Formats: sequence, C-alpha cells, structure tokens
Amino acid sequence: MSSDKVHDHTQQTQADIFKLLAACFYKPEKEVLIDSDLPGTLASLVKNVSDEAYRGSVQMKEAVKKYSIEELQVEYTRLFLGPFGVAVPPYGSYYLEKTGEVMGETTREVMQLYRKAGLAIDEGFTELPDHIAVELEFAYYLVTTINNPDVRHNGKKYDTLIALYTQFQSLYFIPFIRPFSERLSQETDNDFYLGLATCLREISDHTKLSGG
Repeated sequence: MSSDKVHDHTQQTQADIFKLLAACFYKPEKEVLIDSDLPGTLASLVKNVSDEAYRGSVQMKEAVKKYSIEELQVEYTRLFLGPFGVAVPPYGSYYLEKTGEVMGETTREVMQLYRKAGLAIDEGFTELPDHIAVELEFAYYLVTTINNPDVRHNGKKYDTLIALYTQFQSLYFIPFIRPFSERLSQETDNDFYLGLATCLREISDHTKLSGG
C-alpha cells in the first residue's frame, strides 16, 4: 500500500471513530447498539490507536450484553437530560465559559466555524449547536472532507480546512472533551458510559491530523 493510501486510511479511521462516538451520545437504540454492533465496530477501529480506548470500547461492548436498552436509556436520561438537574451537561459552553453558562460566546464561535465549513444546523434539531454529538459529527465531517482526494489536491481549500480543523480542535474540541469525559466518569457507575468516557478521553489525544 502506498504512503498516500496509508495516510488516507489512517485519517478516515479517525473520522469514523468520531462518527461512532457521536452516535453514542444520542438516546440508546437497539438498532444502533446491538443490531449494528456499534461498540464492536468502535473497538476494531480504536484497537491500533490507543490501548486505553480499546479497553473502553470493549467495556462498552460487554455492557450492551449486561444492560437492557431500557436501562441504558434511563441512565442516558439521568446523565444528559434530567429532569431533576443534568448530571453531565453535554454542551461545550458549560465547560468553556467562565460562568458555566450554556449557549454562551463559545457556542456562537463554534457556530461560526460550522458556517465557515459550509454547514448549518438542521431546523428540526432541538439540541444546542455545541452538543457533544454535534461537535463529534463536525469533526467527522471535517476529517472526511479533508481526506477527500479532490480536496487534498486543491491546495487552497485543503489548507483552509486544515486551519479550520486545527482551530476547532485546539480552542473548542479538546478543551471541552477532556473535562466532559472526566465528569462523565465521575457521575456514572454504568459500564457502558464508563467505557465511553474512557474511549472519548483517550481518542481526544489523537485528534491532530498529519500533514498532506
């Protein structure tokens, strides 16, 4: 395999990991976690990226056998939705704003990055723009687009997207991911979400793209 193909494969693997992690931060559904074996697919992707992330993904896979979908949904609601207070706010602004407010200045700044990438939040989407799942999906989109051969051979567009990803990663993504995953680890004893927190935290250390 040529060095270019290895490079492309590695970066697409990174993008696919972001996509799978994003799916884990929506309400648990049997079709996604069990029928599609999301944790198993995640484990196969992170195995050669991080030993700790792999152990976390295996913990998630075993947890899906241990808990019912209903039990996972109850824990998801308690952690991220409430109704009696949110144990782990899933919004970047909560961790990045000095006041801990949501929909703050950092939220607006992230939305500007979405627009610069040519994206917009769907009108039917009811969550905030800096929800953990949205940011993971944005990371997936950017890395996938950067990895597109047409983009890689368009120097100006490629450099613009690399700069955009670097800005997103360094200012909004990693500074949010790390405290969020640590709080998730502290607030749950559910093996699925403990494994997810470990996997997310470890993968955040492997988000930098190599040059083209």
